[in-house]
Amino acid sequence: MSMTHIPGRRMTAGETFYTDWVARRGDSMLLRAEGLHMVDTGASALLFSFVVETREEPGATVTTPLNATFPAAGTLQLDSVGVFTGYYEAGSTSGLKAEVRVKVICGGDSGDDYGVVRIHPPVFFDNAK
Repeated sequence: MSMTHIPGRRMTAGETFYTDWVARRGDSMLLRAEGLHMVDTGASALLFSFVVETREEPGATVTTPLNATFPAAGTLQLDSVGVFTGYYEAGSTSGLKAEVRVKVICGGDSGDDYGVVRIHPPVFFDNAK
């Protein structure tokens, strides 16, 4: 089971998108999101938020949001063209569980605001202790 690679999805302000659930294959995860194109016609900046959700098993309660520990504690956000990376850990009560998915939220103040984003498949790995 692998996460569907999102090669480029156009999203308008106020739209939300979910990836498929995938099995966690390591203690930690790197999530890479890329802004390919941004059109901001409003007063506030167009902002994409990538919220990692996790659960113990299919049908179990979803833990959201799972906060990144790098680059800063919180939700991975994208406000310009470029590649952004978030680092997520397992092991704590708020860490990665058995399954993971990404919720993408496009924020903006106008229906004319839009962007094209790409989600690269997550990279799972075990921590060296």
